[in-house]
Amino acid sequence: MNTDEMHLRILALLALVAESETADVDAFIDDLLIDDLILLVAGLADLALRSIAPDVQGPERRAVVCARLRAQILALQGGGSDAA
Repeated sequence: MNTDEMHLRILALLALVAESETADVDAFIDDLLIDDLILLVAGLADLALRSIAPDVQGPERRAVVCARLRAQILALQGGGSDAA
């Protein structure tokens, strides 16, 4: 799957979930090979990161965002006191 196809698949998946929280995502991704599924997950993660931190450019800013995300993970796991 090339970059444009993956981008279209990501947007289609977002539209599917936006339309219905109970959408049949399994059927939507069933035809993907494992490598394409990995790219889809990475693309969704990149999109989510740009959504929560649109100015995440440069190693310093990325480190700050990473630290904040790790703190949230720890808090959700019960290892921290603040979900930031």
